[in-house]
Parts: sequence; structure tokens; C-alpha cells
Amino acid sequence: MTSSANNSTELNTTTFQDVTCAGCACLCDDLKVTVTDNRVVQIEPACELAKIHFNCDHHFETSCLINGHHATVEEGIAHAAKLIEQSNALLMCGLGETTTETQRAIADLADVAGAYLDGTNPAFADPTGVVSQTTGYITASLGEIRHRADAILFWGTDPAITHPRHFERYSIDAPGKFLDPSKPRTVLAIDSETTATSKRAQQFVKLSPENNLIVLQTLLALARDNKIDAAAVESQTGVSLETIQSIHTQMSQANYAAFIIGKRFTGNANGQACFELLADYVRELNRTNRAIISLNRAGPNWVGAANVIAWRTGYPRGVNLAAGYPQYDPENNTTAALLQQKRVDAALYFTGDWTHGLCTAAREHLHTVPQIVLSNHQTKTVPKNGVLFQVARPGVETTGTMYRMDEVSLPLKQVRTTELPDAGAIIQALYKLAKDTN
Repeated sequence: MTSSANNSTELNTTTFQDVTCAGCACLCDDLKVTVTDNRVVQIEPACELAKIHFNCDHHFETSCLINGHHATVEEGIAHAAKLIEQSNALLMCGLGETTTETQRAIADLADVAGAYLDGTNPAFADPTGVVSQTTGYITASLGEIRHRADAILFWGTDPAITHPRHFERYSIDAPGKFLDPSKPRTVLAIDSETTATSKRAQQFVKLSPENNLIVLQTLLALARDNKIDAAAVESQTGVSLETIQSIHTQMSQANYAAFIIGKRFTGNANGQACFELLADYVRELNRTNRAIISLNRAGPNWVGAANVIAWRTGYPRGVNLAAGYPQYDPENNTTAALLQQKRVDAALYFTGDWTHGLCTAAREHLHTVPQIVLSNHQTKTVPKNGVLFQVARPGVETTGTMYRMDEVSLPLKQVRTTELPDAGAIIQALYKLAKDTN
């Protein structure tokens, strides 16, 4: 620790090295964070999402509210325990906003409470869990893309905005250990709109998301040397067969081809079918070279949520534990479906951007049932019927573990202190009370 003087007042300054940032799903673990008098004053390298993540200087009048009124954390835990006991169809969701350790504690609580347990993000469709069970797909770590991929196709994603350091750390601008520095990467983009990422591409194809399926079928047909009706393809998609052939040629002739996909690829009505077709196409490419799929997921820890649920229940997404064992329904046990169908009578969740993915009916039902809300940032979500806990922020005010979007787990550091309670401790206290009741 170093000290410096400012206006005759001593300031305590500490610099933390190799800090993991949970500002997005990249979980960059190379940050240098400088803290002065318990305030984060500098972050290197600079990143807007990191700046938002480490900004914990909000003032909270209380760490707990019951029905909108100030209360102690102990009173909040007791009240929340009663809500859990009285519920017959409790939903636990929003798990991607917390650490893997807390997610494990929530799985314990869901088990004894007989609750619905869901790790899906309503704002970001991720079909990988279901596709892994059906056709499977070939993927890789972000490090492997960085060091080996000589051709990259960004499809329905703009990491320049959603994952600001993706280019410098993992893709376009990252130096590859096994790549020839004199030969620039081949960069292609397919998207419904011109983006910062598409502007970096050597070839950009503007394509409406509902036509992704046809283009993928065409790519697969090209890989299998099947006959193709060029006129039909162009009339249906607005993209010529020659353009699709050009994409196929560049990706099939690469030593290592990486398909990086995002929300506009998986988030439409046929997103799962598109993912399965892309998985088939990538398998065909692997007959002669190396090709993989990488999903630019939302952050920070939705991958960890899916993994924890899979460890504990054997299933990759929404399960119902009311019967004393996990019952799996990938379509109807998701947060969005359960709320829209009004099948829950209480909810325990972590606040976050995922709520933006809920339809109006689901959002309205969520706010009509008793809620146990945990928030690690300034929030306007104050339940009129339920409990709000303001909790410490992972990777800033608490330690723990989170999963990067390529399923690599990384440790978090605590860089400042707080009087706010730890979310994991609250969940564990609720678990003990629920277990005693049962």
C-alpha cells in the first residue's frame, strides 16, 4: 500500500493487478485497478463496461427493505423465509448476475423449497444446452480463437459494442501465436444492420435474420456438393449464390475457421434451428480443416448458471423441483414462460438487464407476486410486497468465481470493502431456515 498527501489529507492508495472484470461475458482478467480511500479511481486498460462495473459509489440508505420500508438484514431474511414457506410455486431466476458459489447455494435452497430453478436469460437466447443434447456442436476457448483462427465470420453480433475488448484480446487485432503475422486474418460479417464490427470486415453481407436459415442451408449444400437453385436462393434471401459461395470458399479454405455468433443469430424464431444447421456445416468443414462455433453471450455469469443447474439436476436449463426430484421441460420451465403463463406465486431473483427480455405479460405477473429481490447495483426495483436486499457486487466488493462465455472459470478479486451483505450469506441463511421448516 502506498500513501500520498492531498490538501493535508492522507489518501490510502492500493493498486490491484490481474483483476477480473465482470462487466461483460469476456471476463477480462488482465485489468489493473487503482483504489484510493476505498474508491476505484483508475482502470487500465480503459473500457466503458469496466468503468460501469467498478462504479460502486452509489449511496444506499439501507441494505434491506420490506414492503418498501427500511428493515435490518436479519428481519429481511426472516420475512423472506416466510414468503418461501408460504409459496407453492416459487421461481428462482436471474442467476447469471451472481457468482457460481452463490448459484450453488440457490440450487440447495431450490431443492428444499421445491422451487422452479432457471438459469436462462430471457434477454439472450442461448440454444447451446439443448443443441448439445440433440446434435452437439464443435467449439473452442477464446484463447484458441486468438492463437489459431485465420478466418473469422461474425454473424449477428457486434462485439465492438457488447464485448469492447474482444477484438484486441481474442479476434481481429489479437496477435496469434500460431498465425503468420504477415498475413492478416480473413474477417467476414453477416448481419441485419451495418455495425462497428461489419465495418472491420473484408466482406459484409446484409441479411435479414429470418433468412439466416436459407443461407445456412445453402452453405451446407455447398459443403456437401449438392445441387442448388441459384435463382430461388437469391429471390428468397436477396443474397446471390455467388456471394454465399464466396463465404464458403473463404471459410472452407482457412486452416482454422471461427464462426462467432450473437443475439441476432440465436434470438429469432428459428434461432435453434439455425444453430443446429451451423453445427452441421461446421462438422462438414472439419473434414478437411478446423472450424468451430463461439457464442458471444450476455454477461456476466449466465454460463455458470447453466453449468450449476446441469451439475445439480442433470439438465441444462429450467427444472421443477416440486416433486422432490428435477422435472425437465426446456420450453415451459423457463423464466419467461412461467411468468407469462402465471404459473408462479412468488419469485426470488437477482436484478439485471435480463428483465428487459421479459414480455409485458411476464413482467406484470412478476410484480403481482411476492418477491425476494437481490441487487448489487442501484435499482428501481423495490417490491411493494416482498423484500429487497442490496448486496455486495461480485468482483468488486466480494470474491468468488464466474464463467467466461467460452465456459472457462475465472476467480474474482475484492478491490474495495462495503457494509452491504454478501448475497451468498443471505441465500445460505434462507436455506437453513427452509431446511429447518421442512
